[in-house]
This record gives sequence, structure tokens and C-alpha cells, in this order.
Amino acid sequence: MKLPQLAAVFLTLGVGIAGVMAVEASAERARAVAPSSFETLIVRAGTSGRVMGVDEDVTGPWHVLGAAGEASGGYAPFERSLAESAVLDIAADGGAQATAGCNRIRTSVWQSGSSWYAGPAVMTRMACPDPAVMAAEQAIAQALSGADTISLEGDRAALSDASGVTLLVIERR
Repeated sequence: MKLPQLAAVFLTLGVGIAGVMAVEASAERARAVAPSSFETLIVRAGTSGRVMGVDEDVTGPWHVLGAAGEASGGYAPFERSLAESAVLDIAADGGAQATAGCNRIRTSVWQSGSSWYAGPAVMTRMACPDPAVMAAEQAIAQALSGADTISLEGDRAALSDASGVTLLVIERR
């Protein structure tokens, strides 16, 4: 739909031109950034018959002990102070949010047994005083979206990719 057509629709609905411009801009951004990840998520979740949500064993607050990131080149445990401030909270309906102390990360997850499916993680973009915190948050966001399996052992869980590489290790708070 072109901008003039959107404007006519929104003006009919009582939305001003600023609203039309915002909708057009966000629609363009969505088309440029998210389709492949979102379409993959829909295909994976839709064709496999997964029900949205997570098992009771996975819900609740977790400390993030480490993550695979571009800076580390693979999984690396966080320093003690960072691991204490890095948290992940998973709701029964599949809503997940995380932080390492600066930005907020949100995604939706579907989990059944050891299978893990997640939508693209969205994150606020605040400048943090500590670059290690920003790198940790990037790694957490990538790990949540990139994982295919979850393995639980006591109060710890590990998220791994399809080849078995550990992307994220979490521990009950």
C-alpha cells in the first residue's frame, strides 16, 4: 500500500499524517529487518504443531552465567559481577525478558521437552557505561534467538544450537 492510500485510510480512521508517516516508516523497517526471522519462526512453530508457551520447569527467574558472543568467539562464562546482574525471566505464556544491567531484551519462546524455538529478540539501545555489559546483552539476545535445544540439569539449564554448541547457560535465582 502506498503512502497516499495509507493516508486516506488513516484519515478516515481519524489518525493524522504524523501517524501515517510513523506507520509507513515502521512498516518499511519491519520489511527490511525482520521478515526472514519472523517467517522462519512462523514456519517452525506452525508446521511442527507446537503450542505457544514453556514447560513449568523452564519458567521463572534465572541468572545468566555466560553466553556465546562475537567478542568471545564462542561460549564464555561471565565475570562474577556480570553473572549476578545478568537475568532472564521466562513466563509460562512464552514471554521472555532479560538484561545484564543496562538494556532490556524481549522475545517470545516456545519450548517442549528439549526443543526450543524463539522469535527475534528485540532490545533497547541505550549506551551503557560498561562495554562488557553491552556485549553480554548482545550475546544473550543472539543466544535466545539462535538456540534450538534446552537441557535442564538441576538448577541449571543450557541453550544450544542445532549442532550442539552451547550458546547460553542459566541458573535458577
